[in-house]
Amino acid sequence: MSLRILIGIALVSLVTACASTDYAQTVEAKYPPIGSFVEVDGLNIHYIDEGSGPAVILIHGANSNLRDWKFALVDKLTAKHRVIAFDRPGLGYSDRPAKGGDVPAEQARILKAAADKLGVGKAVILGHSFGGAVAAAWAVDYPEDVAGLISLAGATYDWGGTGGALYSIGASGAGGILGSAARAYVSGDRALGLVDDAFAPNDPIPGYAEYLGVELALRPAAFRYNSTDINRLSGHLATQSQRYPEITQPVVLIHGDADQTVGLEAHSLRFYDAVENGRLVVVPGVGHMVHQVSQPRIIKAIGRLAGTSE
Repeated sequence: MSLRILIGIALVSLVTACASTDYAQTVEAKYPPIGSFVEVDGLNIHYIDEGSGPAVILIHGANSNLRDWKFALVDKLTAKHRVIAFDRPGLGYSDRPAKGGDVPAEQARILKAAADKLGVGKAVILGHSFGGAVAAAWAVDYPEDVAGLISLAGATYDWGGTGGALYSIGASGAGGILGSAARAYVSGDRALGLVDDAFAPNDPIPGYAEYLGVELALRPAAFRYNSTDINRLSGHLATQSQRYPEITQPVVLIHGDADQTVGLEAHSLRFYDAVENGRLVVVPGVGHMVHQVSQPRIIKAIGRLAGTSE
């Protein structure tokens, strides 16, 4: 390879790196951390901790962060519950471990350790989408600290696939022009369109996408981690799901029958069949964002498991 080509590659890489750094700084200035940090194994884990009463831990899905919960649900729970929401490792403002960060059980271990440092103890564990996989791992590995498990459109079983071409590129760690192009493809109006698709067939809630900060998941490192999570999830769930019959705590599965992102039959119906103490709530006409569209059902389920129902 000639010196001229090497110099050209170096210049392209430098320009791309600078652009990526500028993008990340711009996004972080627009959407700064809204919580506090706790250290686990040298990692800074971003969280919010509000209210008082029996503890409820909220775990967000892919392409997301803890703002997903703070947008509306957290404030509806704090009168009766202590509510803790985490950024999953590598997303939002939580650090990612060097190895194993894409494994739901490892994410559960890190967040459980963070909860321990906050003095949480036994809690209702609630996860949406990918967060459902992490919540299920939490219930399997730390049953003594789980008052109940709530899976909201949770991805809990292997489906024999990946996240598609876009996330395959992101998960490959491709840098330079290729990685930037993948991020650019889902930026701007297309990113907002993905939020609309997640809500479909329901109308998106006004102000949600702007509050969430979709761009936080498009920062270079977060995009790579998120892509890796999605791309490898099915394989991890093939192993994890074998342990679901061990779960004896109450399990509530809430899933929209119009969900085109995480299928009801492929995930929640199978989970319901696997556990001995489960309850399945199928919400007619609701898509993937059941945790935003059907909050009264969720609040009722939390109250039952936490013992705060009137």
